[in-house]
Amino acid sequence: MITVIFSLGQFISSDVKKLKDSFQTSLAQENKEVDGETVWNWIIPYLPRLRLDQIPLEQLCEEFNTHFSSSLTFADFKKNFNSMSQVDANSLHRIEQFRDYLSERSDIRFLIVSHTNTSQFDFIMDQLEQVLPACRSGVINNQSTSDLDSQMLFATSMYSQCEKHPDTLKRAITQLEIDLEKPIISFLNTINELNDAADFTYIQADPILNTEKVIEELDERQHCGLSLGF
Repeated sequence: MITVIFSLGQFISSDVKKLKDSFQTSLAQENKEVDGETVWNWIIPYLPRLRLDQIPLEQLCEEFNTHFSSSLTFADFKKNFNSMSQVDANSLHRIEQFRDYLSERSDIRFLIVSHTNTSQFDFIMDQLEQVLPACRSGVINNQSTSDLDSQMLFATSMYSQCEKHPDTLKRAITQLEIDLEKPIISFLNTINELNDAADFTYIQADPILNTEKVIEELDERQHCGLSLGF
């Protein structure tokens, strides 16, 4: 089995402007003259704790309302907060292309590292179900084993309790009992080396994946017999 590493952000591009605009509109409805940039700057210090699931979104909503003297409901706050993670048509198409590719390549699995937060990750997965109905079956948790039945696996910072991609990957490799003697390929620039991996390849990729290029790179390595264990 060949393990190919990406980040969720390479598949789906977040749009912070949507979050800023959403909060600015909500506050304007309460006659609050607060621009979206101010809101985003207020949220930023909370992101590390959100990524590790150390603060519930409900608490963040309460602190938001206290700070801005507002009265947003939790539902409205969550909608605004998640808006930056709206999956566009191009991203869904990208997922579809990789889904179809993997359906013909039972020897490959994707390990997708995510350092988002519970609310936005769940929102993204809800949308991915349109093209990948079983996507949640690939989400690694503390009960996951090497028999996890999916070719698209998701390792989150909430699960790993790690702040950096390499540490989240390391925990996933250990828990899934991934054989480090088997080929591992990374298209993620934060993981350009992997200690103890006998057959590791790093391939530089665009911030947002070019599906055709990635597939071409994988197929080229298969045809050349390089780093794919053939």
